[in-house]
Amino acid sequence: MAVPSNISIKINGAPVDDQLLLTLQSLEVELGVREQGIFRWKTTMGQDSAGDWATFAEQRFAPGNIVSIDVGLDTNQRSLIRGYLTEFKMNFNADPCSSSLEVVGMDALEKMKRSERRRNLAGLTLNAAVSLLFNDSQILPPTSGVPNTGAADPNGQPPTQAQNDLEFIRRLADENNCEVYVEPINGTDQGFFQPLNLAGAPEIPTAIMIQQGPINHVRNASFYYDLTGPTAVTANFVDANGRALGDPVRVDLRDNLSSFDKTLLGPPGFAKVERLQRSGSETREHLQARCAALLERNSWVVLGKGELDTQAYGDLLFPRHRVRVQGAAGSFSGSYLVWKVKHTLTREQHCQTFELRRKLGVN
Repeated sequence: MAVPSNISIKINGAPVDDQLLLTLQSLEVELGVREQGIFRWKTTMGQDSAGDWATFAEQRFAPGNIVSIDVGLDTNQRSLIRGYLTEFKMNFNADPCSSSLEVVGMDALEKMKRSERRRNLAGLTLNAAVSLLFNDSQILPPTSGVPNTGAADPNGQPPTQAQNDLEFIRRLADENNCEVYVEPINGTDQGFFQPLNLAGAPEIPTAIMIQQGPINHVRNASFYYDLTGPTAVTANFVDANGRALGDPVRVDLRDNLSSFDKTLLGPPGFAKVERLQRSGSETREHLQARCAALLERNSWVVLGKGELDTQAYGDLLFPRHRVRVQGAAGSFSGSYLVWKVKHTLTREQHCQTFELRRKLGVN
């Protein structure tokens, strides 16, 4: 199992001393689709010879310091997160052995959250706008994957910023059916802005085996369909006075499904429909694309959740990677996108709590 010798933690590029790893109570790293990566690190902390508590801690764990966390499986070190400290907490207890130091940090998107200025993207392509936002936060912009949609706003109405850069770029991502995230690559923060794609996602070579027995690496798991979100999106194209023009635009999850998959959605009248409210500044084609983007975000309805014993599994899960599930019956076996993963490390074990997703009609 993952023990402190397999954990590498650096603060501003300098490795932490062995004592902090040996007194590790727990380390949690949570990563997921459409979520900021977060880590929580708790270590035992006591008094020094003068009776003071952790006199060095305030400087070492000051907010804004860079923390990188790697985990080794065998001889292979894998980077889990490179983030920025946001919270420093000292938990005192009458029993000194129960007192602890706890720090919390977020991934590099935190820098975009703390950058706020009013922008007008007039004349910029989507690629140029995305690069500008990442560069201003000292995050390497994407080298590929940004949709070639021309202007940042297809109607020539460039969006202006009223909130921070992270909320702004996520708005652009939502409107273009994309995911915004960062990954640590060679000690730098690499930005990504691209659609979720199960078929083209990097593959985790080790399959998740849903089986019982002494060599099982799955502690528990459940697989199911989640149809609580909208399965159709509709919108009226209206003029500047709010009057409807022509037939409504409608995008339905049923449109491209087999007869078998359609039965899982129930009868057509049972569909959960979400309506977009749109002004007359758009074209019908633009409105159709907006409806399709919203439906796409809610079409990942086949779910799998569970826990992995990392020592038995022998691999690490990462969001937006593809992993194969075997032994979960015909309806649920197949390839999934890793949607969320929470790595929980102690001195005794390494557990991975996962959520997997795929769309109806995809195996």
